[in-house]
Amino acid sequence: MVWEGRGERCRGGVVLLRRATEIAETRTKPLVTRLVPILLLVSTIALAAGQAAWEMRVCADPANAPASTSDGGGYENRVAEIIADELGAELTYDWTLINDATVRDHLKRGACDVIMSVGEGAAGLLNTVSYYRVPMVFLHLAESGLVIESLYDPGLAKLRIGAVPNTATHLALVELGLEQSFVGIQPDRSKRGADRIRPLVEALREGTIDVAIVAGAPASVYVNAEPSLFAMTPVQPELFPPLTPMFHLATIGVRPRDEALRDALNRAIAMRWDEIQDVFAELGVPLLPSAPVAAGERPAGLLTIGVVAPFPSGFPTELDDVAESAFFGTRLADDLVSRGEGRQDLRLHLAYASAPSTEAALRAFDRLVAVDMVEAVVVLHDEETTEALARRAAEKGVLLVNALSGADVLRSSACYPTTFHVAPSDSMYVAAMVEQLGSGGAGTAAVVHDATEWSTAVARSASEALQARGIEVVDVPVSNGPVFPYADVRAVTELDVDAALVFLSPTSQSLLLFELGREGYTRPVLGFPWPVMQTRDYYYRLGQDSPALMATPRVTGWDATLADDGADELNLRFSSRSARTMDLAGWAAYAAVELVATASVSPEDGSVSVLEAIYEATERARLAKGESVRFDTATNQLMQPLYLARIDPNVGWSAAVSQRVAMAEVVGEVPSDALAVSPPETACE
Repeated sequence: MVWEGRGERCRGGVVLLRRATEIAETRTKPLVTRLVPILLLVSTIALAAGQAAWEMRVCADPANAPASTSDGGGYENRVAEIIADELGAELTYDWTLINDATVRDHLKRGACDVIMSVGEGAAGLLNTVSYYRVPMVFLHLAESGLVIESLYDPGLAKLRIGAVPNTATHLALVELGLEQSFVGIQPDRSKRGADRIRPLVEALREGTIDVAIVAGAPASVYVNAEPSLFAMTPVQPELFPPLTPMFHLATIGVRPRDEALRDALNRAIAMRWDEIQDVFAELGVPLLPSAPVAAGERPAGLLTIGVVAPFPSGFPTELDDVAESAFFGTRLADDLVSRGEGRQDLRLHLAYASAPSTEAALRAFDRLVAVDMVEAVVVLHDEETTEALARRAAEKGVLLVNALSGADVLRSSACYPTTFHVAPSDSMYVAAMVEQLGSGGAGTAAVVHDATEWSTAVARSASEALQARGIEVVDVPVSNGPVFPYADVRAVTELDVDAALVFLSPTSQSLLLFELGREGYTRPVLGFPWPVMQTRDYYYRLGQDSPALMATPRVTGWDATLADDGADELNLRFSSRSARTMDLAGWAAYAAVELVATASVSPEDGSVSVLEAIYEATERARLAKGESVRFDTATNQLMQPLYLARIDPNVGWSAAVSQRVAMAEVVGEVPSDALAVSPPETACE
């Protein structure tokens, strides 16, 4: 763990390797105590064997000397090497230009996780502490004998001062009354690094200016290459009144909410501060003095749970709303987890990792295990990413809690023995829809689906369940959407059936409902309840687009109007903290953390293993879903009641949480014993 120096890596590895024989004896300890030595052992074995425990992937410019070069010789490359070494990571690169498009298309989409040398707040990133300050410099010919101490030097008025127009430097010169001495020279914006300021350097060579005020890093390239020709002096004052910096202060940028990575980088910067500063001295890059930062120590007895999700990054995606809700669900658990019997001494730390892609999620998972020594990881992601993490968790023996994906392919305790599912499965949703239709007395039903693998499979499962209840089924295949030809809409509206079940993606489903409503279709329509469609935002959209079809309740895993078994308190606390209504993602994220925390304080009777502690945690965890909640041992699925919520299309959108709550209301419940989980039929890969 990088809470203190890593200079004793090998010696520490030997000590922990010796502890391997002691691990069996730890089974009499609580989960939080049992897992830490195991995770330390896994991480340290990799380090002792010279293997990186995780991948630190950096977006970097391959031709931006002296900062970054493809041969690894730039100061950004060398600092990244030091940090990766401190954290036991393999350093890899996504070579690309560094600009706003890079942030959007590479960092925030998961192609890399780190950008070196970014300013504080740049592009909406989360920043580490600053690790260097490179000044602006007065660059001049060495033979000129110029001695310029600051911008206030009276000798500047007699010189021709080259600088880039309409910059902070230009404005400072104007403020000082040196506009007559200013010579505006545009940089070569088609170039990068030191080549960009070449027009100002050439102006010095040619004698058209006497001094140039430029950034110190690119200027150092020319001074180091021709020390007999060029000389430079840092610009003073460092802050030109009132607060204009005459230096570049650099941090490392990561995605918003990627807090665990930010914290790990901060600790590495602190532990290797002197080495980082030495890099600039060795490369001849001028630095302003900066106070070193300090690394804290890891508190004893800390229960650390990782949270991996595609948190909003400023570029909208379909999962933004559920990921944001999940964030506040985990924060709610953080507030409440230490309350209750046997938890007074429990200290919880949530390590957040923002992962917009499968590759980024795997890197985050490995880092959380190796660096943050998490006891469990909560994942809120799509099927592909969750399945990849489930495989990785099984390989590493790490507890993974799925709080979003309903994919039945994940529900196999044989294939994924360390993955548990708090999110309802697709088959549970299908069973609830069939139960809703059957209890309503329907005799016939249309099952609407497209040709995608998921839609076809779920529709077939629903048809079999309906037929088993004596309900006649009409199969209605439609286009893959999201736009539907009129023939698809007519294929539904012209059927003489009691109800329609729609198994389409969220966008396609909402558009088909809109088309059906526009055609005046008023028979019950039961749409598959994707987690993203269980939010008030989506409820409002459905109510506006298809108001006539909202009389039929929708299946949901949680609703803000639930009140029994402590649900009212959860809903109130959630909305008070977040100014949002609690939905399935918020509840599932809360429940995942609550279950792990409950398992961590399991009785010390010596007979409870880690997995047994999770199974038994349902008896004591405060999940606000009644007493029937339990894990199914064959699938590791949390069996739980589902609910029926009716949307009120007459309630408009509002900033007031109370009005958003009023958009829907729970009108029924499908008990857990009426639901079933369909584990995958295929063998484990």
